[in-house]
Amino acid sequence: MKRLILLLIFFLSGYFVFTQEKSADSCLLLSEGFINSGKSDSALFFLQKSFELFRLSGNYLIAKEKLLQFSKKHDFGKTLAGMSMQRNLANIYQMLGEYDSSLACYDHALSIARELKEPLDIGKIYTDIGTTYYYMGRFSDALNYYEKAREILLPVNDKPQMAKLYNNMASTYKQTSFYEKATKYFLESARLKEELADSDGLAATYNNLGLVYFDWDNNKMTSLFLKKAISINLKRKNKKYLATNYTALGDLYVDLKQPDSALFYHRKSLELKKEIGNKYGIVISLHCLGDVYADLLKNEPKAIEYYEQALALANSIGSGAEIASLNVSLGEILYNKGNLAAATKMFREAFDYASEENSLEMIQKCSRYLTEISIITGDKSAAKDFFSRYRIAGDSIFSEDKTKAILEMQTRFETEKKEQENLLLQKANNLQKLQIKFLAGVAFVLLVLGFVISMLYRQKSRAFRQIVRKNLEIVKTEKQIEARRSISISDDQIMVIPPDNEIENTTLGLLVKFSRLMQDEKPFLEPGLTVDDICRKLNTNRTYLSHMIHDNYKQNFNSFINELRIKEARRLLTESKYDHLSIEGIGEMVGFSTKVTFHSIFKKQIGITPSYFRNSIASSRENEDNLS
Repeated sequence: MKRLILLLIFFLSGYFVFTQEKSADSCLLLSEGFINSGKSDSALFFLQKSFELFRLSGNYLIAKEKLLQFSKKHDFGKTLAGMSMQRNLANIYQMLGEYDSSLACYDHALSIARELKEPLDIGKIYTDIGTTYYYMGRFSDALNYYEKAREILLPVNDKPQMAKLYNNMASTYKQTSFYEKATKYFLESARLKEELADSDGLAATYNNLGLVYFDWDNNKMTSLFLKKAISINLKRKNKKYLATNYTALGDLYVDLKQPDSALFYHRKSLELKKEIGNKYGIVISLHCLGDVYADLLKNEPKAIEYYEQALALANSIGSGAEIASLNVSLGEILYNKGNLAAATKMFREAFDYASEENSLEMIQKCSRYLTEISIITGDKSAAKDFFSRYRIAGDSIFSEDKTKAILEMQTRFETEKKEQENLLLQKANNLQKLQIKFLAGVAFVLLVLGFVISMLYRQKSRAFRQIVRKNLEIVKTEKQIEARRSISISDDQIMVIPPDNEIENTTLGLLVKFSRLMQDEKPFLEPGLTVDDICRKLNTNRTYLSHMIHDNYKQNFNSFINELRIKEARRLLTESKYDHLSIEGIGEMVGFSTKVTFHSIFKKQIGITPSYFRNSIASSRENEDNLS
């Protein structure tokens, strides 16, 4: 007993006097002492405390080294302590981004939990594995393990663990833009946290729900849940999370084009961050205030004032990402004011940071401005180099967006497929309990076959509807981009090639003129358009133009023109004012000479026929009219 008291005093002194790492070492020593004395429960307790302290210290490499040394020295075998050690190691590997090692340790821990027949631990480990797959970007695998965890944890009725699980599931669905499922599981998590009187957790979940509805373009529900979170955090005087809520609400009012409300909430967020000394948060709020003045109020002096305050603070704390972002914001204002030298300096610094961090959107934005400045100042070599960077970044962004869209569709398909499989399995299990006659069994088999065929048809229809939704989102985005371009870029800001034959006759010059021609005059809408027609418009030759199109767009002239025609046809099919035209008429409007050619190329590029695309949009409009 005396030895135990001395050990506890040693632990407390380590905890309150030394650093967290030394306290963690003390816990390992205590655990080792209890192992030697045969007190496994106490050993397990201090082993877990050691892990928590190592994690709080933030030095995960030291934590990994210490825990590996400890595990090699003490072979716990297939015990609770052994399972805990494997889970702790897996968690450290996860934090270090060593996901394969993390999964291997979780698998080991899972085998121990199964042998010990500990359902709660099995459910927790399934949740941990799902989280590892989430960090790897493998969302379908993450959801698969979360579902396994849910099946095990529901009978156990561990509400804190279920609240955590539902939150993880919702976050995964949010990542894949599956907003219906995301809201469902966030609401489930909120219900459990309310039962547990977990006010902080409930406020965080309400904030998450607000962000889901923001992404879902549902401003009313965004405001509702953000204000719910604010109400809780005001009562608990939780300034840190209250500042986060105010920032999100400020962003909402920016999206709603309401500058006064946006300024009000961003200023409230700034005040709270100053009170708690959150310097990085102060930088973010100052940047947001500058954006409101720059974008909504068109007050450039005031925007510069906030940007420069934010930049000074960002430099003092070494926040590279915010320094680069602020340089871009200031660079845009300087560029618009004609101060090209200062703007170039800002864009170059941001471009260098973006290149180092592989921030594609920032690379594309900076390289576009640097290309324009280089052309204006006559630096042909720099213009060509930056335009090449602009194209490469754009292609990479398109590839990432396409991959994400495919991943979202795959996750939705697999989720719906899993739900159908579970439904069929549940029905089969229920029917097995019934004592039915042979004829009734035959009838049931026929019914199931019909049901399966029906489900397959419905799955195919869902996939087609998803294609329609995605293309509608693309059309909406294209219209928003076009609207922003028409508002934000005046004639004197458009990239202009000076009347210099050396520049005009380069591939870069031809590319810019070709892009301008396609955007402004849309010659691709002319039936029977040939490469020679374009050559005459651009005063160039066929070989030179064909090579330029192949080098920059990775396709031949006809493929490129057909792609533009299909994009235009897709836009026309979404607009009700063209409903009186036949499919053939739409095809003719965008330059196709025959219905067969239009139908074939549309299906190949979009994935469905133009008739199905139009009918689906018409059905959606009818449903909206009925609801209203």
